[in-house]
Amino acid sequence: EPDPEVRSQLACTARRVSAEHGLPIVRSLLKRDADADDPHLPLLLWWAIEARCDSHRGAVLALFESPSMWRRPIVKQHILSSLMRRYAATGKRRDLVTCAELLNRAPSRELKKVLLAGFEKALEGRTLTSPPDALVEAIAEAGGGSLTLRLRRRQPEAIEEAIKLINDAEASVEWRRGIIAAFSEIRVERAVPALLNVFEGADAPSLRKAALGALQAYEKPAIGKRVVTLYSKLEGEVRTAAQTLLASRPGWSRALVAAVKSGEIDADAVPPHIVRQMARHQEPSLQKQLAEHWDITADQGDTAAKQQRINELRKTILAERGDPYAGKRVFLASCGACHKMFGNGGEIGPDLTSYQRGDLGSLLLNVVDPSSEIREGYEQYTIRTADGRTVSGFLTDRNDELVVLRDLAGQDITLKRENIKNMQPLERSLMPEGLLKPLTDQQIRDLFAYLQAGQPLNE
Repeated sequence: EPDPEVRSQLACTARRVSAEHGLPIVRSLLKRDADADDPHLPLLLWWAIEARCDSHRGAVLALFESPSMWRRPIVKQHILSSLMRRYAATGKRRDLVTCAELLNRAPSRELKKVLLAGFEKALEGRTLTSPPDALVEAIAEAGGGSLTLRLRRRQPEAIEEAIKLINDAEASVEWRRGIIAAFSEIRVERAVPALLNVFEGADAPSLRKAALGALQAYEKPAIGKRVVTLYSKLEGEVRTAAQTLLASRPGWSRALVAAVKSGEIDADAVPPHIVRQMARHQEPSLQKQLAEHWDITADQGDTAAKQQRINELRKTILAERGDPYAGKRVFLASCGACHKMFGNGGEIGPDLTSYQRGDLGSLLLNVVDPSSEIREGYEQYTIRTADGRTVSGFLTDRNDELVVLRDLAGQDITLKRENIKNMQPLERSLMPEGLLKPLTDQQIRDLFAYLQAGQPLNE
């Protein structure tokens, strides 16, 4: 077809028809070398390919079976980097394995560099954690390898460089946080003092939180003692991460309970869901210590009391008008760490934007009794490991080698299957009960005015 406008229409059509008919059209158009400099065609062809990256992964990869296709100007200049970037950006294990497959298929070192450029572009502003061994090996074979990947290969010079980096206050927070996350998986004992220094002295809360997440992997009594010492001074997401750490090992849990017994920490400063997490260690001596300060046998299913609380809250909310603008601030402080609404907030729990928020009764039930209805995909799992950890969270990824949980602090915990002794779903929600207790009546009205807003606020 000599007319570029017709070829552009063919590229558009290739995206809209089935992959069976569309990808052969794409294959032919990719061979039109003169179109590499066309302002529209390369991007139109990329859109046709990108639309099938998930649904027809094998057919997409089959486009590049021939070495001659890799060397076509459109492919080399426009498609390869975008394809690698598309798969690397998700961070999902299956997509990262596809990145490794692309690197292994590339017929020359020059073309491998093109792929690596797309890979590095996808990782700008963040660091890759838990990359599959196949990807690490493929990148090393291709002559590439960022500090994170060299660290995962346990190269001695990379370990020393990484330890220095996480203590470097001048380095990027994002970069330091990614390196810290890598130490939670490769477990280098020499990194523990540096991780503790970050927890105790870093300015950015996100770094302190990341350090606590990484320290969970190291079975050292001194870690729990250091965290307990600073517990009362911690706030927000850092305190949540500290609670998660202390509840993850029996020894650390005992250190927390001892501090409560001595009066260093107020028993009310330990949330009920953390108490339940500590009780899951199933150690009789720890259970006895917990029972001295908390009612660990309380009936969490007292529906009559919860219904009474719902009725009281309904009266409070309907008594006066709430301010949704003030309610947004309450939402971000109380709920936003886990839930997103109108694009604001975290991604631990369900996005509330599409939730049936107009039904006050349903909203109140899910806030007062989060376990009454657990949305699909947000079930909580508890895992016990061979090294004595008990961790809980949402299942975000799993395969034959790894399981990834996201805890209430919003951090991913990556565990090798060979180290997992037991994994089971829990009937209770990860969302704590009693979230409204610290709020005034007016703050409750404001919060629900925002939760029931039909559209984003005009600010």
